Amino acid sequence: MSNKKETYNRSRMAINSFIVNLCTKKYLSNGQISPDMLVKGHGFSRNFYMPGDDGPQIGALCSLIGAPHTKYYLSWYLGVKDGAFMLMSIEDHSIARWSSVMIQCMPLDIIMPHPQFMYSDRQFKFQDRWKKIVEKTSYWMVPMWSEFNNETGEVTLIIRWKFKDVLTSKKFDLWEQITNEEMIEFAKEVESSGIK
Repeated sequence: MSNKKETYNRSRMAINSFIVNLCTKKYLSNGQISPDMLVKGHGFSRNFYMPGDDGPQIGALCSLIGAPHTKYYLSWYLGVKDGAFMLMSIEDHSIARWSSVMIQCMPLDIIMPHPQFMYSDRQFKFQDRWKKIVEKTSYWMVPMWSEFNNETGEVTLIIRWKFKDVLTSKKFDLWEQITNEEMIEFAKEVESSGIK
């Protein structure tokens, strides 16, 4: 894996866009709440957690309550250590301890279908390449969001058949070393399996 300093601009934009479009109330010009704009179950829970409470699940997206404006306004919940929340900023993935604050979290089941929320900008660039290759290789397939393991460098590439919910995946060892040829070979292998 590379030692380059990662940036997270596109994942931050994806998270903020998700929250603005699917987790906030929209009002009509007459002041009424617009129906069907707020996706049921999407949004931050009404539970406010303090260190020591039975907190949210590890990996939940959190919003700080009663804290100064910092890059930790939206963070990934990593747990509690020595009576303080351990939070990882969506801005740069730096980790900090927060005490004497509360957090409000988005449930993990809402976050899990969106692996791109954790992508670095280089991983987004990789995903763009994967998407372009699949689209050029076959009309019948749609590239799905790849699943990166940031500890091992592995990536799982996933393809869905266009008119079916059939997913096919393949794990590769080091995502930074995958060639276009390997991606094309996987896409053609899936297409030749004949599940249309």
